[in-house]
Amino acid sequence: MERKLWTPKGDVNVGEAANNQGQPAPKSASAGATASPGSSTAPPGRTAETETGTPPEVDLKEVESYMAQLREVPAEQVIVSTAMSLFQVAVVHMRPEPEELAEAKLAIDAFGAIVETCGDRLSNAAELKQMLQEIRLHFVKLSNGSAESAAS
Repeated sequence: MERKLWTPKGDVNVGEAANNQGQPAPKSASAGATASPGSSTAPPGRTAETETGTPPEVDLKEVESYMAQLREVPAEQVIVSTAMSLFQVAVVHMRPEPEELAEAKLAIDAFGAIVETCGDRLSNAAELKQMLQEIRLHFVKLSNGSAESAAS
């Protein structure tokens, strides 16, 4: 059975990494990996992409360690943490510039998707719903103010 681990730089195909026994991962396993040469931030189990653009090596032990750590964290904790990160991204982008409002709207919509889909199953559902209501209201007020100043 082929196992993949999602990382911000792309999926790590754990099955192929095990078969290659530490050899560089094939390009298909690193699809979406866009680490810049010399980058010091590589996802778990990978080293930064080399200057020649060859795929980074996969350290199977590090990937397995990361997966074991992730299994120890309750799903609710990861979901709430992700929701709070989205809320914070929205707050940072709450500025009257149209580009910033578009970024805020995307983050608010993603935050809302989590809250509205999982909210009742989360221990702090009421708080999250209140936060969603307040940030949506603030967004509408800011959007209307931005539209009025653009019309002037």
